[in-house]
Amino acid sequence: MTILVTRPSPDGEQLAHQLCAVGLTVIHQPLLAITSGDEVDLLISQLNWLKSDDFLIAVSDHAVKLAHNYLQSQGASWPKNVHYMAVGHKTAATLAKVTGQSVLMPQHRCDSEGLLALPELQQIRHRRVLILRGNGGRELIRQELIARHAEVHYCETYQRCWLPLDGTTLADSW
Repeated sequence: MTILVTRPSPDGEQLAHQLCAVGLTVIHQPLLAITSGDEVDLLISQLNWLKSDDFLIAVSDHAVKLAHNYLQSQGASWPKNVHYMAVGHKTAATLAKVTGQSVLMPQHRCDSEGLLALPELQQIRHRRVLILRGNGGRELIRQELIARHAEVHYCETYQRCWLPLDGTTLADSW
């Protein structure tokens, strides 16, 4: 049996190497590439828009990594006076590492609903929230925070781009 790994690089390559290490036959054929988003150049101004005790929410590891790469390229740094939040464990760990700040995240349900249930997001009237994300995706966090009277902006720090795929060649090797 051959396993087809379709995750983007470098995560897909790491998974393929791990599977090969335990004796499995693996083909790594990513379907998507992760590239810098169209709005990443707005990141510094959006970070400056946040006031003390406002919120920055990261919905994916890619969003954090591409944002951090951009900030480094501009000689800029992450703000120290905002509340950092992340949807999942991996995103929270990456965000904590690059910001040097503590990051709040749901403990039991690592999704948008779990994040929205956190006590810190219950009373956020007139607070500013910047959501780092990729192109597309769910609108639930933004919609719910606006319903709670927060001012919400997105920064699409990365985009998913479909890669060309030769299905015949792939099927032959699989």
